[in-house]
Amino acid sequence: MDAIPYSCGNCNASLNIDLKTRTCRCDWCHQLVHIPRKEINAGPSVQSNVKKATEYFLNREFDRAVECAQGALAYAVDNAPAKYILAFYDRFIAKNRKEKALYNFFEERLVEQQSEPLDEDEINTLKEFFLASPARLSEHEEQILDLVRGNAQTSEELCAFVDAFSPSVIAKRNSIDYLTQELADIYMELAQDCNIPKTCYALLSSIRTNPDSPYPNETFYLRNKTQRFLHTYVHPIGDVIEAMQDEEMRQKFLTAYNKLEAQILEKMG
Repeated sequence: MDAIPYSCGNCNASLNIDLKTRTCRCDWCHQLVHIPRKEINAGPSVQSNVKKATEYFLNREFDRAVECAQGALAYAVDNAPAKYILAFYDRFIAKNRKEKALYNFFEERLVEQQSEPLDEDEINTLKEFFLASPARLSEHEEQILDLVRGNAQTSEELCAFVDAFSPSVIAKRNSIDYLTQELADIYMELAQDCNIPKTCYALLSSIRTNPDSPYPNETFYLRNKTQRFLHTYVHPIGDVIEAMQDEEMRQKFLTAYNKLEAQILEKMG
C-alpha cells in the first residue's frame, strides 16, 4: 500500500502516513496529524485507479469502473469520484438497486464540503460524470448545483457547467413541481453571478413546453390550473431572469418573458 513521507508539525519527527487514512498520531509527541485530501488523492495508486475508473464509467463499462473505484477507495476512503461511481452503480445498475444511494452520496458530500472542499481533480471528474448522464440525475439537480458551486469554481467555469447541465434537465421535466423555491433561489444566485443564459432560455422555453403548461393543449380555460402555473412556475422564472447580471441580456430575455406572461393573462380571459 502506498505511503507518503510527512513531518510532524509539532516535533518535526518523520512520519509515514498510510494513504488509506488521513490522520496519524506521532509516536514521539503524540500530536494528531491530519493530511489534506489532495495529498492523499495524489498517491499513484489512487490516481491510477481513478483514471481507469473514469474511463470505464464514461464508456459505460460499469462493472470495470466499480472494480477500479473500489481499488481507489482502498487507499483514499473518501475519494469523491470513486464513491460517486459506486453510488451511481447501486442506484441504476446493480441487480438490487438502492433508491437512496445517490441522494446519500450528495448529502454526505455537501456536509463534508463545509469543512473540506473537494480538490480540483475531484470536482472536474465529477462534472464529467454529471454531464455524461443528466437525464438520470434530474432529481438531484439542486444537490449537484450546490456541490459544484461550493467547490472553488470561477464564475466562468460555473456558468459553463450549469449551462451544459441544467438546460437538458429542464427540457425533460414532466411537471412544474420540480421548480421549488430552493431551486429557483439557486438559479437566481447563479444568474446574478454569471447570467447562465442557456439555462434561462431553457426555463423561458419550458413555459410553453412543460407538460403542465396550458400551451400544449390550449387549456387556458382551466383557470385554477393556469393560475397555479402562472404563480408557481412562470413568476419564479421571471424572478430568475430579473436577476441576470448583464443588462442587455436581461432586457432581451425580459421582453420575451413579458410577452409570454401577457399572453397567458389574455388567454385566461
